[in-house]
Amino acid sequence: MFSVSVNLREEKRAGYPLRDAALCGFIARAASLPVYQKMLHCAAFIHGIFSAALSVLERVEIERNALAFRTCLDAERLTFDRDAAAIAVEAIRTNNAPEGSEGYVNMLKTYTTPTVLKFAEAAGIRRNAQDKWEDLILFPIDECHTLNPDIYTQNDIKDENRSTYHALCSVLRDLIETPIFALFMSTTSKTRQLAPPVLVDPSSRVTGGELVQHPPYTAFPFDVYKAIIVENTRNLDEVCELSFLCRFGRPLWWTRWHSGDEDVRKGLIKFAMAKLKGNAGMLSDAAKFAALSTRHLLMFEPDRRPPGMDNKQYQAATVEEYRQVASHMRTVHCIPTHREYMHTSTPSEPILAEAAARLLALSECPQVKILAEDLNPLVGKGERGELAARLLCNLAHDAALKISPIILDENLEFSRPIRLIHFLEALIAPKSHSQLLDSRPVTGGNLPFRDAFDDCWVNFTHWSKMGDASCLTTAALWKAIARGTAWQCCDGMPGIDQLIPFVRGRHAKLGRGTVSAIAIQNKDRKTALKVKLDDKFPARLFADAPGGTRQSFIFLTMQLGVQLSAAAAAKATKAAPAITPSKTSVGVSPRIRTTRSVEVDNRPGRYDITINGCSPTVYQVIREEDRSHWAQLLAARSLESELARQTPPHMELLVRSKPLFWSGAPSFDWAEDADGKVDVNEEQEEKIEFGKGEEEEDDI
Repeated sequence: MFSVSVNLREEKRAGYPLRDAALCGFIARAASLPVYQKMLHCAAFIHGIFSAALSVLERVEIERNALAFRTCLDAERLTFDRDAAAIAVEAIRTNNAPEGSEGYVNMLKTYTTPTVLKFAEAAGIRRNAQDKWEDLILFPIDECHTLNPDIYTQNDIKDENRSTYHALCSVLRDLIETPIFALFMSTTSKTRQLAPPVLVDPSSRVTGGELVQHPPYTAFPFDVYKAIIVENTRNLDEVCELSFLCRFGRPLWWTRWHSGDEDVRKGLIKFAMAKLKGNAGMLSDAAKFAALSTRHLLMFEPDRRPPGMDNKQYQAATVEEYRQVASHMRTVHCIPTHREYMHTSTPSEPILAEAAARLLALSECPQVKILAEDLNPLVGKGERGELAARLLCNLAHDAALKISPIILDENLEFSRPIRLIHFLEALIAPKSHSQLLDSRPVTGGNLPFRDAFDDCWVNFTHWSKMGDASCLTTAALWKAIARGTAWQCCDGMPGIDQLIPFVRGRHAKLGRGTVSAIAIQNKDRKTALKVKLDDKFPARLFADAPGGTRQSFIFLTMQLGVQLSAAAAAKATKAAPAITPSKTSVGVSPRIRTTRSVEVDNRPGRYDITINGCSPTVYQVIREEDRSHWAQLLAARSLESELARQTPPHMELLVRSKPLFWSGAPSFDWAEDADGKVDVNEEQEEKIEFGKGEEEEDDI
């Protein structure tokens, strides 16, 4: 197929292929002209390009085919550029027609259309018996975003506001009978410039439904490096190397590693940090959002406009998403036909996740504060408990790095193996560490936690979302460890919200027979629930393991919305010392004492951990000064938690004002039952509970 391309890149931007400077200068003059003058310039633009291309084609001495033409065109690029611009200028000068629509029509009929048809004839492109073109002429217009302004609003629907891009589209529509196939391309990802929503398109034929513009083609495959890893061939240390991780994600990382010298390789993470920042010197709010999104899996939901948001606010919010795509490495997956919004995300890229972790470490603002207060209103927090759980796990991961200072690659600070026990100790409050290590499984054998998971390791710097339940396999677990990600389960998966894979043995080969997981369930209700894991879960998770062999796994329930009730706080008024929500005692299973030896049972088991609350009382990674931000993130605010004076006497006064009723005093101290008893609901408290221990027996 014959191809005649032009490159309209901005003057100050470097790149390849080279910018067609003369043609850029010619078409830029059309920007300030009335609509028909714009169209006349665009018609002359196409005439000049194909006239100069025809001259090149006629100079091809050997067989006149598409490859020979393209080779000759590339060799004479500078001459072609100057000639095309000069021919376009001359066509405008000699166009003997009045200004306005007549001048444009004359340019189209006298110059542009005949020139395109002459090129088609010289290229051997003919019509068939059905009067259709046997072949097409590809007309790529690279960096076409320069033809369009940045932002559209409904006030732009006027002829005088049509951009050069729209004028060029109109001219191409008038050339529909020629064999031109135009292809608009851009590397800046400013898709809104090229495909504005239908309602703000300046063409009445588009807004009226007569014409349909094709949505942009946004296919952008990741992981194109062949055979990145084969099962049972690499251990954890070997996948925590920069030379391995750069093979995941977009080809940019591997190509720089493969083709760069030692300095380029050492600077790969800093290069990724610069890309996330948008090449800005300072860490802007947009850069912080990009880093948070990369690590915590933040999703825009433009199809769910928040109540009360007007059109102006909505457009401003969507523009921020476009800027994330244009400048901060966010990926467009698809744009619907209506083009009112697009579906974007930050897919799993270990190199970007490492860069994001470093950027967030440089930020003085707590991550939870940004997530709670400063997020774009179109960012879907989904289940708020899920977002909070991912944040808590990421914070624990980073804190555990200080406990497990294993350095395998000096270029990586966060992509390192972490002992599973150290990860959990970094997550939960120190007062519960011993109970964690001494806890026993609720099913299977009777090994203490410390023995069952002594040589188990996690490796994740970010999160990836399952498309469906088919990823609930050990195959998906070892592959997630290989690329340094943890799993956010698909919407509607019963019983499990996240999976953090771990490998049994730091030097064990990654495969279905060496991995297990922490299965996490999130609850953000104020009342603690009795949570039960589906009995079929282990069989399903380990179904694809060699011989169906099961491994010990952990079931972690994070009941993040649980708070100390107002009634419980008021009840503490008569106790000494006073108890406040931030000082609630941590409830754990009692340490077991027995004189009778217990036979060791090594069978794989399920180890349960239940954490009620979301405060420094139960999570070591939560700072006291960030308590309100966590409450805001979870939307867990209640009447009692909003009370400014959080002391038992003031809490009792609140309850006595009867905004709500709780069982017992002081809600019902004005009445007495016949038996003198008052039914009291179980009080909510922030605590950590582990699975069962040995049965406590009397000394014999």
